[in-house]
Amino acid sequence: MNLRTASGSLISVRFILSALFAAASLASTASSETLTRWKVTANRVLEWDGKPYIPVGWRITPDKLDQAKATGVKDVLIDLELDSDWRPAVAKAEGANMRYLLSLSTNAPGSPAFIVRPEAYRIDNVKRDSEHTIHVPNGRSVFYLLLTSPDYSIASKGWSDVIGGQAKITVSASTGTNFVLLLYPRVTASGLTDYWEGLDQRRDAVLAKLIGAKVGGGFRGVINPLGKVDLWTSQGGYVPDSPAFRMEFESFLRAKYKDVAGLERSWKLLRPNLKDFKGAARFVPLFGSSRGVDSFYDPQENVLAMASRHDNPYWKDIQAVIDGAAARRTGRLGRSISEIVDAPVVYEWNGWSPIYDTRQPSGNGIGMSAIGAGLEAIENYAANAASSALAWKGQRWLLVTEMSPGASPYTEESLRSVVTDTADLGAKGWFVRWSGGSEAPWMKAMATEAATSDIATRSPIAMFYPENARFPAITMRLPGGVW
Repeated sequence: MNLRTASGSLISVRFILSALFAAASLASTASSETLTRWKVTANRVLEWDGKPYIPVGWRITPDKLDQAKATGVKDVLIDLELDSDWRPAVAKAEGANMRYLLSLSTNAPGSPAFIVRPEAYRIDNVKRDSEHTIHVPNGRSVFYLLLTSPDYSIASKGWSDVIGGQAKITVSASTGTNFVLLLYPRVTASGLTDYWEGLDQRRDAVLAKLIGAKVGGGFRGVINPLGKVDLWTSQGGYVPDSPAFRMEFESFLRAKYKDVAGLERSWKLLRPNLKDFKGAARFVPLFGSSRGVDSFYDPQENVLAMASRHDNPYWKDIQAVIDGAAARRTGRLGRSISEIVDAPVVYEWNGWSPIYDTRQPSGNGIGMSAIGAGLEAIENYAANAASSALAWKGQRWLLVTEMSPGASPYTEESLRSVVTDTADLGAKGWFVRWSGGSEAPWMKAMATEAATSDIATRSPIAMFYPENARFPAITMRLPGGVW
């Protein structure tokens, strides 16, 4: 048994229990009505205490709270760093009788991983008896292959430790004059979100912050509890390097292929000698989608396994595991936080992903961006998020969490235009990025109008078209209020 892993699991369980007791303690000091005060309706509206909550507010950092309060706008979305003290911002918002959502602006944890991009991580025209220095951010080590040129046969392989962000590789081949170096960095944090050990640690840290901040009656939800995410799922080129991932991958392979021989045939191993699925889950392909070497590498055994890379389903298999983990674990993260703090959890849309594009999206809402004015804000930003929300029938709050004018400041007309267009797409809330507060009079007027209009009961009508049909097709308003 891995004692560190087991200990970590016990710590996580112990923390969740203590968090639950802390939440229960907080609830016991308030009235019985403070629990389950909210729901999301079929029209994608957040109802709080039985009334629609349709904010038109600021998106700010804690240092702008006093200025935001002075504008008279009563709703704010506050960006907070994980290593900051959340209590002063929450206390100030509560003291001002503001309604507020808390957003984690720290980057989401990056998964430890092997980076497999031989089309990019390569050095051509390498000479014998040469030394090469490679810059590897977050690097732990680099596995490398020295290939002869022009036939690309493997002359040697090896490892180089990363020290101070750099790896040094010395080429000292006994024969040959021209080579190619293929590099496979092993990094402690990659561009792929860590849905395994990193997510567990982030969940515990965020819960500790929320409970410690003592959110009160003005609290309306959490945005991005995992942090800022560049892409929710991998676009290829990353092999997660963690025990929890390998356990999931092993389980997936066993369920899909039933026996090792079936996996060997599917992965096109040229000399089948796999002992078990556990060994297969350790494999790192030495090929990408277009270039590389016809082999897998087992870093534990330090051996190569020859395989045909053409139409090899390995990358589809690993993508299925990553997508499944993203959907499943962000869903659990949202539920655990929502249940403990009794408020909705919203994930901001950032690319097509299984966390939104499913019958049961993760969290209780989808946050969309609207940057710029006119149809630019819709076509380039809001339309994709609205499409994810409208394509499925799940009851998820849809709101514009990031709204800014782009190159030119808002006028009342341009601000109203974006709010109106996104409302027609189904948005039931708007947060304008703070840039001085000049928009406040218009925002307060629109907040009053939203509270007295039929927006809470309005549902958009959408006509979907394929992503690859864009240009000439664009997102636009059609006759009859159809988008």
